[in-house]
Amino acid sequence: MKSQKVVATAPGHVEEVRRLVFDPLTQTQQRTLRTIGHRVNQAIDPTGTCPD
Repeated sequence: MKSQKVVATAPGHVEEVRRLVFDPLTQTQQRTLRTIGHRVNQAIDPTGTCPD
């Protein structure tokens, strides 16, 4: 069960991550970052069983 604090802060957190991480990147850089993220996830959990 998610705590109320986590639920309450999630929208602001998402906005801040977008502003600081994604907004400064070009679309090409964002796609590259997505590819890197997929590779890291596969290395951590090659079976893909890790919950969202």
